[in-house]
Amino acid sequence: MNFEFLIAVSIIFAIIPPMKTKKEILTELANEVKENLIRIEITSGYVQKKHAENPKDHFVHELAKLEANKKENSDWLAYLEEQF
Repeated sequence: MNFEFLIAVSIIFAIIPPMKTKKEILTELANEVKENLIRIEITSGYVQKKHAENPKDHFVHELAKLEANKKENSDWLAYLEEQF
């Protein structure tokens, strides 16, 4: 092997990050879902406050959508945790 080839290979490996493991990917996905659940909780609190101040049907509809989203995210998180 020549010296230029070794330098080129070294540069390529320095530029290309190593492939993530399944566990690293699952951890990233689980963290994203946990963040989504926190966002849903915060948004639900805000919508409940607005509904208490001024009861309107669209607030009830919005709360139902948030609850469905929370359920879906919780199911997704449970599945990801099973994969560890």
